[in-house]
Amino acid sequence: RHPQVVHRAVKQAALQLALPPESLEAALTLVQTVLSSQEAAPWLSPEGHAWAGNEVTLYHEGQTLRLDRLVVRQVGNQQEWWVLDYKLNHQPQELAQYISQMQTYVQAVQAKQPTVIVKAAFITGSGQWVPLEDSLLVT
Repeated sequence: RHPQVVHRAVKQAALQLALPPESLEAALTLVQTVLSSQEAAPWLSPEGHAWAGNEVTLYHEGQTLRLDRLVVRQVGNQQEWWVLDYKLNHQPQELAQYISQMQTYVQAVQAKQPTVIVKAAFITGSGQWVPLEDSLLVT
């Protein structure tokens, strides 16, 4: 999370995505905001997780899915698997398409790990942690 490393990574991503040069500062600001968020910090840090991965690819019902982040936490005798999705919109939980996407992601993880608890949350561009209620994830 060193500023120079973050800047280099964001610059490289912007080049790979062919973003206009003027978007670099906005992208850098978003990344720094998320990385410095107290709400998101426990989910982005490696401490306290049984496992965590970024850009996790899953195959589900003929689709290739790419999860922004998947975190496994040990809670007592059980594991909780958390599907995390970064959304720049500051209220992603209010958009039906984002809820639908999360439902698919949770179903995909649950299909691979049928005996564990699977939960989901958004991390917004402002660094807000937005966990979704279990009732929203049931289809």
